[in-house]
Amino acid sequence: MTALSPATVLAGSAYRHADTVAVVDGRARVTYAELWLEARCYGTGLRAAGVRDGDRVALLAPNVVDFPRVYFGALAAGAVAVPVGVPVAPQAVHLARDARLLVCHTSQLAAGRRLSARAGVPLLTVGPMRGPSEVPRLEDLGDVPGEPAAFAGTVAEPAHRPDLAPDSSDVVLGCLPLSGRFGQAVALTGTFRAGATLVLLSRFTGPAALDLMLREEVTVFHGTSAMYAALLDAARGRDVLPRLRRCISRAPLPPSLGQRFTTVFDTTVDVAGQEQSRTVPTPTGGASRASRQPRSRGRWCHDGQRRVHPVPVVRERSRLVADVRLRPMTADDADRVLEIYQAGLDSGNASFETVAPSWADFDAGRLAAHRLVAVDAAGTVVGWIAVSPTSTRTVYAGVVEHSVYVDPAAQGRGVARLLLDALIESTEAAGIWTIQSGVFPENTASLALHRRAGFRVIGTRERVGRHHGRWRDVVLLERRSPKLL
Repeated sequence: MTALSPATVLAGSAYRHADTVAVVDGRARVTYAELWLEARCYGTGLRAAGVRDGDRVALLAPNVVDFPRVYFGALAAGAVAVPVGVPVAPQAVHLARDARLLVCHTSQLAAGRRLSARAGVPLLTVGPMRGPSEVPRLEDLGDVPGEPAAFAGTVAEPAHRPDLAPDSSDVVLGCLPLSGRFGQAVALTGTFRAGATLVLLSRFTGPAALDLMLREEVTVFHGTSAMYAALLDAARGRDVLPRLRRCISRAPLPPSLGQRFTTVFDTTVDVAGQEQSRTVPTPTGGASRASRQPRSRGRWCHDGQRRVHPVPVVRERSRLVADVRLRPMTADDADRVLEIYQAGLDSGNASFETVAPSWADFDAGRLAAHRLVAVDAAGTVVGWIAVSPTSTRTVYAGVVEHSVYVDPAAQGRGVARLLLDALIESTEAAGIWTIQSGVFPENTASLALHRRAGFRVIGTRERVGRHHGRWRDVVLLERRSPKLL
């Protein structure tokens, strides 16, 4: 059977997802159809520069849209794309010396000139012009191509979707260097195979990455341990964080870092080792090289442990946050539940109430089927959640109001989110279609928690009540069950 070129990854998505944005680079938004056309234009430029089937094309470029243009352009021209990474490394000289020519982004032209001279290969530039230059530009050599015969008809859905690949609806933040094999595997090839959107960040900092994630509504993040640590540092003091569906790390995160990241960002971190990089299109120019060895994959869960699973993996949210577990609330929990309740009221931002009720009043006002407590390893209750009916009318039987309280000593560990997720599950199973709550606007942690759990703000009741002698507003939130409505 004839092996397909790795360029069919982009060719197929250009057919299936033509109008989907493939790459976001600053203000530039390039669709799959546009990216494939531009790549083939660059391919004709490479052919005009003397590149032939099987030749190697060295590529020196940061994480900008011109990287995939040249990368897939070389493949479309029948050549082998060889990113050289750090231009001063001895390996870069070795890789460039074996190439027909070197394509260098204009932002790295000085380094490209030195590398070209040391390797003894011709130099082309690509990217925005930065003043007069005698170096030929790849854009000037290209021409509008026809569809290469090698890709005609190669538009079927991929036969196998890697288990760490994103979905077509995902927005992926590409911070890993695309010149690295792991960056090519998970960010470039994996994203384009799925028809997802790749958001590029050429210079990583924690604050810049978080701002970009929020602006572009990123759902998938790939990074190194240092990047995860930088994101955690940048998240301090922020009321709103990106809603990440999944994250992928090149190697296992340190236990404390993995636990804190999954808790703060309410996500999971999949660990792809050396095995994952073997699926990247390699410098053979033909079919991608895949390992025949069984792969395993790890995931950081909320308990801070890395669990290794054989592929495929059935994803399930863990019920554990550090050493915490959930169980139904009973009358034996009364003293501890009311103690935590009072501690929350004493904080001044939990409720208009100032004194916790008696257990009899608490028990009478809350639905018995939807009360949960969070218990630590010693069996001590560290948090609770419960709901109250909003009306005695049958028409509103599916609408409840909830309260969630966590011991101050256990806050910041994801206990409230664990309780809230469990409540959503139990109420949906019982046919309850709306959970609502009122939160003081000063309680920013609670507002962020509820937004991440799918609640939306429906309005603010201004100066609705007096609390400790002053008028206060209340933000109204609700979650409507997508399973029932």
